[in-house]
Amino acid sequence: MHVRIGEAGKRRGAIQIDLARAACAGTRLLQRAGEGDQAVANAQRLDARLRGDAGIDRPAMNDEIGRAHAASRERGQRGLSKRTTAPAHVTPLLGQFAHQAGGLEQRQAGSDGQMLCAGGWALGTWLTDESMPATASLMEQEARETPAVAARLLGHRDDLARLGERLRALAPRYALALGRGSSDAAALLAKYLFELRLGVPTVSAAPSVLSIYGRRLALERALLLVISQSGRSPDLVEFCRAAAGPEVLRVALLNEPSAPLAGAVDTCLPLEAGQEKSVAATKSCLAAMLLAFALAAYWRADRDAIVAFERAPDALGKALAQDWSAGEDFFAADGSVYVIGRGPGLAIAAEAALKLKETMGLHAEAVSAAEIRHGPLALAGPRLRVVIFAARDAAFESLRQLGDELAQLGCPLLFISPQPALSPLHVAPDAEPVLEHLAMLLRFYVLASAGALRRGRSPDAPPLLRKITETR
Repeated sequence: MHVRIGEAGKRRGAIQIDLARAACAGTRLLQRAGEGDQAVANAQRLDARLRGDAGIDRPAMNDEIGRAHAASRERGQRGLSKRTTAPAHVTPLLGQFAHQAGGLEQRQAGSDGQMLCAGGWALGTWLTDESMPATASLMEQEARETPAVAARLLGHRDDLARLGERLRALAPRYALALGRGSSDAAALLAKYLFELRLGVPTVSAAPSVLSIYGRRLALERALLLVISQSGRSPDLVEFCRAAAGPEVLRVALLNEPSAPLAGAVDTCLPLEAGQEKSVAATKSCLAAMLLAFALAAYWRADRDAIVAFERAPDALGKALAQDWSAGEDFFAADGSVYVIGRGPGLAIAAEAALKLKETMGLHAEAVSAAEIRHGPLALAGPRLRVVIFAARDAAFESLRQLGDELAQLGCPLLFISPQPALSPLHVAPDAEPVLEHLAMLLRFYVLASAGALRRGRSPDAPPLLRKITETR
């Protein structure tokens, strides 16, 4: 059973009883790893604080997580040795170790391990936030919650499996995907995933066809995927209500399952992002992208992709540990920026370009690596900065060659990839390119927040923008 934990639960909204289990696991892992008296004291203090809030008896937890302690001892020691060069913040290690224990426990003991894994990431997020400088933005804090959000999404695997069966039975001839802002970038990723992995033609729906021009679409044997953080935009609600038709399945990815949009669709999957206060969306967008990936995986019954979905919390957590300080000055000056991707990477580029506009006040344009040669290349030169997102998929080599060409033309270049030899700004490689893309975007969010602050702007409250925008 999950319950909120006092004021911490009110503040975070997503920190649950799992935290006490994670704190207990982390304490013993730190002791076994020989971290030292101060680290153990910090862990025990937090453990006691959480248990006091939750009313949990520590001895009752020991049996539940005993297997995780033993199994993760060696892994915890390796993780500790890799962190010795990091700043001397002890408490974030507790969440990392608790996550490691949870990851192993999840494979051994199902739902109990899932709770511990989610709790470990939530605890790590909370601790990291408490040890952050006071200048850390809400945007950065919320972005750092993403691994915990991904862990919570694993709790919906049964829902995804049932939805996958339903889609295989329906066999849609085409799909429509729609969203606004960051949700539109998630919808673009869904388009590429549905087409590349399922062969289902997918188009971006235009709600204005109905809300402004009054024209209903004739839909039949189709999937309608709508993505929204708030679920309150009248044009999206109206479009979904009008989209009923023979064998039309309307699916919503929502952060607020009680929002009006939920009543206009056939089924909802929650983003599990919790409250998001910064105007610049981070964790909710990545949650939508990860759910779109999971939906394609379960629809196709792709075991490898499902396993990749299950390791997403770990992949995203590793991204946050990467040092991207080499890119901190890249956005200091004014001027235009091209953000380039190909295939699923174009969705990442679209979201990153939006963040540069919102947070830094820079003119940024997402450009397909193919389309750049059909006009945009004419602007290449020293005054045009370029960011390229390149996961290790079929487009990687062409993106690398394009980066070399743009650099030769004088463009300042950030080439972001899982290849350290090519990219000072890199993430850990993964067998699933989509996870590489999501990891790059998550780490880019933190970079964008820092860049906005360096430019004297608030990434949390950009001028002229609001968190919830209700379009008609």
